[in-house]
Amino acid sequence: MADKQKKKWTGKRISLTVLCVVLALLLAVAIAAAVALSWMFGKLGKVDNTPMSQEQIQQDIIRNTDPVDPNFTGVELDPDQVWQTKPNITTPAATQPLKSEKEVLNILLIGQDRRPGEGRARSDSMILCSIDIKQKTVVLTSFQRDTYVRFPDGHADHKLNSAYQWGGMPLLDETLKLNFGVEIDGNIEVDFNRFTQLIDLVGGVDIALTDAEAAWLIRGGTSVVPGMNHLTGEEALNYARIRKLDNDFGRTNRQRKVITSVLQSCKSSSVSTLMDLLNTALPMIATDMSEKEIMDLAMDLIPILPELKIVASQSIPAKGTYESARVKGMYVLVADMQANMDILNETIYGN
Repeated sequence: MADKQKKKWTGKRISLTVLCVVLALLLAVAIAAAVALSWMFGKLGKVDNTPMSQEQIQQDIIRNTDPVDPNFTGVELDPDQVWQTKPNITTPAATQPLKSEKEVLNILLIGQDRRPGEGRARSDSMILCSIDIKQKTVVLTSFQRDTYVRFPDGHADHKLNSAYQWGGMPLLDETLKLNFGVEIDGNIEVDFNRFTQLIDLVGGVDIALTDAEAAWLIRGGTSVVPGMNHLTGEEALNYARIRKLDNDFGRTNRQRKVITSVLQSCKSSSVSTLMDLLNTALPMIATDMSEKEIMDLAMDLIPILPELKIVASQSIPAKGTYESARVKGMYVLVADMQANMDILNETIYGN
């Protein structure tokens, strides 16, 4: 009887020892992963959301007055009457956010066109990535930088792209909510000049070029043909930066095409490639998202990445919902805010 009890307790000790070893190994792996992730997140750029002073803002407004364009065919508007006198213009939405019926994350990509050594500049690109986790879909929305908007906190009405320079991510988020009802869940500032490394890491991107786009790139020394081309990082950047071929709507559409193609490349990439991509990407971006929020986003996205589809690619204000105007010495887009809110509500939330 004693021998049986001894064997029984010996078996329990062995099981407990094995369990302790397994737990210790799991803990070691978890600690190592946490240290590795902490090291990777340490590469993130620092976010500068320090607001400019009113004096600095006034100087910026004076510096950015547009020169007179003799070919301009739009209308001249009194800034005090923009929202009241135009029959097709609706007053901005103020505190009425869009109503979400799905699990949607709105991540705003902010691109700056600044020279080395300069401080925070105006947002050259503002691309909203609306990710529906349940439906496994993405909607890409470019907010046009020249859109004339109302600002919160007593700021004067101005172009949308000035919000980021004046008050960083918080002011830009508040301005988008005030005018379009969009709730931003996180911001990522992207260095598009270093975007080439990411594209090369996923093996390049496939882009269909129009005759005019191909001719423009060929003049710049890029070897391409009209139709589908496989572009390197440098070639894709040159494509995304085309400005004078058409207009800002065309430029932002090209940027969304590059992002769409990068997503397609990522969907077929291995986990190790994706980790290399993340490791390379982190020094190129700055974000107001916490490490936990980034990890939560990654945990939501990685399982659905192979099935993730971009179902809409659009510009706001949309065609037919705005008019070109000159206000305060600036050439701007004066939009019907309610019409654009309706479009966002439908494309992002299906309402």
